[in-house]
Amino acid sequence: MHGQEANGTVQFLGTFTSLSWANPVFENWYGFNVGFESVAAVPEPATWFMMILGFAGVGLIAYRRRDQAAARLA
Repeated sequence: MHGQEANGTVQFLGTFTSLSWANPVFENWYGFNVGFESVAAVPEPATWFMMILGFAGVGLIAYRRRDQAAARLA
């Protein structure tokens, strides 16, 4: 491929401790990017608190509605 630039994505599966390459022709600039798979973020404690509080509120509303429906039938 003389006189042309190639680009694209190469994916290596597995775990590697090193990566090297050689170019047979001198160029003024070489470059590549190394990316990592993203790790799922861990919610902050305040987020957990608000989620648990929301579930508790939904549960309380369901409990009170069921209790009121039972009182109407009695």
